[in-house]
Amino acid sequence: MNLDEKKLSRIVKCLSNKTQRKIMHLLEGDKALKFSELRLLITKNPSSSGIFAYNVKVMKDLGIISRDNNGYFLTRVGVQLLKLLESFEKICSSYDISDCDKDGKIVMSVRDRQL
Repeated sequence: MNLDEKKLSRIVKCLSNKTQRKIMHLLEGDKALKFSELRLLITKNPSSSGIFAYNVKVMKDLGIISRDNNGYFLTRVGVQLLKLLESFEKICSSYDISDCDKDGKIVMSVRDRQL
């Protein structure tokens, strides 16, 4: 896959989109879901169907998901992006921010600097 900077930025941007993250989690493993199944799992509001369709199209155009007769599924890119997301979520959930200042910069103690 030939990946330019613009496409890479668009793929990484998917990580900041709540709907697209949910879609990746729902398609985790060997799951394949029809569009209507995915939409119902994400939103019960029929008026948001267009927004949901847009998110699916973006992910499909970027090669994060694909579709066959069984439904939508994660591609290799999608699987790797989900692994990255899950790894980052795990780190963030166990991250101790008590060693950060108000701007998020890590403040090292004198003892830590000597190690």
